[in-house]
Amino acid sequence: MTSIFEKNFTNQALRRLRLRHIELLQVLGEVATASAAAAKLSLSQPAVSKMLQEIEEVCQAQLFYRGRRGIEPSEMGKLLIRHATLTVHQLDATGQQLQAMQLGASALLNVGSSSTMPLLSQAVVTLRRQMPSLLLRVWDEPPRQLITRLMAAEIDCALAPLPPDILSSSEVESIRLQPVMADWMCVVASPQHRLAGHDSLSWSDVVSEQWVLSPPDALTRQRFVAICLDQGLTPPRPAIECVSFKSVRWLLRCDPTLLALTRAHQVMDDAQVGLVKVLPVSPVVALPAVSFITRQGTAADPEALSSLLSALQEVTKQVGAVVV
Repeated sequence: MTSIFEKNFTNQALRRLRLRHIELLQVLGEVATASAAAAKLSLSQPAVSKMLQEIEEVCQAQLFYRGRRGIEPSEMGKLLIRHATLTVHQLDATGQQLQAMQLGASALLNVGSSSTMPLLSQAVVTLRRQMPSLLLRVWDEPPRQLITRLMAAEIDCALAPLPPDILSSSEVESIRLQPVMADWMCVVASPQHRLAGHDSLSWSDVVSEQWVLSPPDALTRQRFVAICLDQGLTPPRPAIECVSFKSVRWLLRCDPTLLALTRAHQVMDDAQVGLVKVLPVSPVVALPAVSFITRQGTAADPEALSSLLSALQEVTKQVGAVVV
């Protein structure tokens, strides 16, 4: 049975849309009125209204509802807006690639990661030895924002633990995941903390200490609460709530009585050089693996993507990280 979608949204029909139509759809994902869309596109309001009518005629469906609050897209309209937004971002990315090549680069690779991911820095050094004319741009943001940028074609790949909420969303169908290293929750302290010399600890040994914890909605905080309850312990109230690992590191340095929770990939380098001490608390609490994440259908340079993944895998072996 042929669906309404298949009847109305044929390839032939969509090819009648011009780039200006696509740009208007993308703008309607950001603003809610024809006048605001007209201002962003430097068009008159009647011209925007005419273009909306043309889009609906092409698709043979009502895509937008006009009301007091402005223009409200239907479900079909929302679908077109999402794909139009991706198309505009892909064109922008292509323009950046061309500009980089005009300036002498062999290709441009936009990489998303976190400032607490030393693994990427080491892999980038390896990659530059192999591809010295490759231009790399690194985006430093939390994992959820990186996934949003990846889906919008603003970055080509990301090195991050996959946020659990992504697994239950439709976005997971559009990404490719290559696990690079396992990750788990670490209890960290100053090397001067009273528990720093212990060879083995349980959660009951540490739960009554003074804690620096992430906000309640953070995954590490949630897993901490879960392991405490599982062990029959009362989850502690934090002495300090803090998001930034850099700030956590300074807090531990300034106050050796504090403990903190981090991801293993965040603390690996600092622990190796003795800036912090990872306490041997068991049982170990697993976290989502650090993965190399790309978008299906990406236009990024395939050699650069493949070489970066190989460099990441090689670095994990060199530093003794657990490869998944």
